Amino acid sequence: MPKNRNLDRVTKPSSSLDRWLNRRGLSGNPFEKWNAENDWDLPTYFVDIVNIDEFSQLEIPSIIFAQRGCGKTAQKQMVAIECRPIKSDSTQLSISYTYNGFERVLESVNYDIDQIRPQHHVNAILYLGFTALWNEVTKNERLQKLIKSEPLAHQWDGYTSQYVSHLSNSPHLSNPNNIERLSSVELLQDFWSILVKLGMETCVVLVDGLDEFPYTSDPSQAIKFLAPLLGTLSIIECPGFSFKFFLPKELEAIVLSCKWFRQDRIQIIPIKWKASDFLHLIEHRLASFSIRDQKYKDLAELCDDELGAIIDDELITLAGELPRNILILADRLLRFHCKGATPSDRIKLESWQKVKDWWINSHERVQSTENTVSEQGVQHPLLKIDAERGTVTLGKSEIRSKFKGKIYSMLLFLYKHRGEVCNKTMIIENVWSDIKDGNFVMDQTIAANISRLRKVLNGNAPDSEYIETIKGKTRSEAGYRLVPQGFDKTSV
Repeated sequence: MPKNRNLDRVTKPSSSLDRWLNRRGLSGNPFEKWNAENDWDLPTYFVDIVNIDEFSQLEIPSIIFAQRGCGKTAQKQMVAIECRPIKSDSTQLSISYTYNGFERVLESVNYDIDQIRPQHHVNAILYLGFTALWNEVTKNERLQKLIKSEPLAHQWDGYTSQYVSHLSNSPHLSNPNNIERLSSVELLQDFWSILVKLGMETCVVLVDGLDEFPYTSDPSQAIKFLAPLLGTLSIIECPGFSFKFFLPKELEAIVLSCKWFRQDRIQIIPIKWKASDFLHLIEHRLASFSIRDQKYKDLAELCDDELGAIIDDELITLAGELPRNILILADRLLRFHCKGATPSDRIKLESWQKVKDWWINSHERVQSTENTVSEQGVQHPLLKIDAERGTVTLGKSEIRSKFKGKIYSMLLFLYKHRGEVCNKTMIIENVWSDIKDGNFVMDQTIAANISRLRKVLNGNAPDSEYIETIKGKTRSEAGYRLVPQGFDKTSV
């Protein structure tokens, strides 16, 4: 059972949902976070279905194949949490090789995926690795002294000027340490030697997000992108490195059939959720947010008798046995129940029926749009946001300066939940979180902000549409969906 980390985080309720949660002895919405990326509370309610400790310690290359929404990123995050930069005293450095790294690879081959070679992946990984190391050095005096001492000083200056010159104050060195003459494996070995001199032992490379990256969402493209890395044993078996791949289930059969894939040298870890695991997922979330001595164990305790008798089975069935869907549905159940000013203490069956109707209708709309885009084979400039750097790019155009205040906040929120339907209630609670009563935010205000977003995006890509309107009678039903790769206006 996870520890309760919310006892000291209870704040004055500000919305109908907050007041209801507080009245029921919960410090917040247990199901609000369904994306494990950057969820620092994940360890308190994580459900371990792969023996994460054993998986973390595997030195040989390994792969987790799983459906989208089945916990790949949660497993990745649990590995990363035990490494630097998250765990400051760890002797392992983790490199999260996802969208930013993938984008660098494609930029280096002018978006011609057939031209990707192993060195393109290695260069992207080293860029991310030296960026992580640089951030570690800036906040650690001991490391700062080490990089100034010989023989590390020249090696450090050479590589950082090559890979992170935008961060380093050191003068750019021409062909430092003959880097251009080194093979991909030699570059990785040099990186590891720097880690060792800084007091670390291994580097864990976590490859995730291929199925959510627009250019590799198609399995055939994903394989072309992945093959130069996954198929090069000298790289993924490089001493001092542990490569862990978190790949979509639809790639498993294709990967296993490839001649370049060495199943005898790569460990495959299955993910299989049982009904009891889903119940533990709900129980751990509720227990983590319980502020009373008696912790909740299941959703039935929040429901009236009629709903309580069926909620577990129906929730798992409707979710298609995917943990992310279970969290989304449970989140909507609480929100739908609390949409009025004075919701009853126990959730009623009618609230669950509204959730089911919303879920079915939303998925029909999304499926219709995805089919239209797939059949037409439309290509649009990719919308990309790097929140840490504060950049917004559309294709090759930098457009961050065109978004101000709440406009940017709304775009960032939609981007974090890209591909998902974000209803107006969610948008208000996140974009206008500084307003105590979200009812004061008018629908016209939301629509005006969406209109401004569309104006900028469409102005930079006239033949593309990036924000889809989802119609509904209430704020909990109506909303918007951002598609970063765009779609035909005729499909809206």
